[in-house]
Amino acid sequence: MTAGDTTPPGQVQNFAGVAGNAQVTLNWVNPADVDLKGVMIRYRTDGIFPANKSDGVLVADLAESARARGSFVHTGLTGGTAYSYSAFSYDAIPNYSSPAHAQATPVNVTITSLNPNQGSTGTAVVINGTGFGNLQGSNKVTFNGLTAAVSAWGATSITAAVPANATTGPVIVTVNGVQSNGMTFKVDGRLAAPSGVHVKE
Repeated sequence: MTAGDTTPPGQVQNFAGVAGNAQVTLNWVNPADVDLKGVMIRYRTDGIFPANKSDGVLVADLAESARARGSFVHTGLTGGTAYSYSAFSYDAIPNYSSPAHAQATPVNVTITSLNPNQGSTGTAVVINGTGFGNLQGSNKVTFNGLTAAVSAWGATSITAAVPANATTGPVIVTVNGVQSNGMTFKVDGRLAAPSGVHVKE
């Protein structure tokens, strides 16, 4: 940078957004300009990319160095909404580069309940939640890491059998590569006896 400098750094390269569960991970490579000071990222949700450093909503304003790889996770997003991002690199003046664009649509895959939440292998479990999609396709359900056989798949309800050799742990629904929250299913040989009832061994 020199006095009277009006030349901004180059654009960030390979700017891309990877959709996740109610979040988008943004990745990029900083330009080679040695006077690079930072990268500002802004977004809009109306299908239009922010046109300048004041347009849209600020996501991040990060101190960066030349040629380094940058990354930022934008969380708390609305599933099914397309987020249009613009990244602006800038120097100390500051002079801002023209924007680099990325777009991603996060999903919201959430398990709200398991019915039942305890049982033995082979037990049919109804998994209630949101964002599952109407068709199973390549999507899956796992019980503590083991893939379960699915007998019914809907946008808000899935029926799956506890797989053989399953152990107590989280049930997770994976939709288009995105994992839901985990909800614990207890695997045991039999259900606990009702209170006050003696079970003869």
